[in-house]
Amino acid sequence: MNHEVNSVQVLHDDAYALYNNVVIGAGEYSADTIIGNLGSGIEILKNFWKGKDAGVQIENVVKVYNAMIGIRETLVTLAMLTSKIAADYRDIQNANGAGLEAYATIVADNKSVIPDYVDNADTINISAEANEGKVKIDNASTAMDQFILEAKKYYDSIMQNWTVGPQREEIINKFEAFISNANRYKETLNTVSQSIKTALSNYSI
Repeated sequence: MNHEVNSVQVLHDDAYALYNNVVIGAGEYSADTIIGNLGSGIEILKNFWKGKDAGVQIENVVKVYNAMIGIRETLVTLAMLTSKIAADYRDIQNANGAGLEAYATIVADNKSVIPDYVDNADTINISAEANEGKVKIDNASTAMDQFILEAKKYYDSIMQNWTVGPQREEIINKFEAFISNANRYKETLNTVSQSIKTALSNYSI
């Protein structure tokens, strides 16, 4: 195999921890929880905030949502790929008489990006329910810092262990691109949240 791995056991454990905790975990900071909150926030705002200003801000959330989909899929690829590498190496060890526990590989579902949102209506219309969308967006924004810390912890461990292999450079490029933009994504969500608050206040809601 065209891979170099320092510890098969650690690679297996990190791949599963990355997937189970950071990608699909039940915690507030998992990719799926953040994506779920952003998706709910978008749908609530679409229903209860109308007009050009709403269209701009909702589209900003859509962009962050799609960026989260992108990093989720990158982490899924990394977890699936490295779990298979670990399983394959373990099979080789056992074929040579090691007598160790065989490893399963991660099988994951994919999520898709959502289309751009446009509202060009020359109107002003916001309902109190829009605040529920604000809460969802605030939850996602708050969780992003912990998501980045947890993702980077397992990513760094995996990359220091799996030092050579196909797709490695592609994963590095995608992960680093997300990290370099992470602060901007969070600032975007905070700006949207403040815009909702201002709109509700301006219309005495």
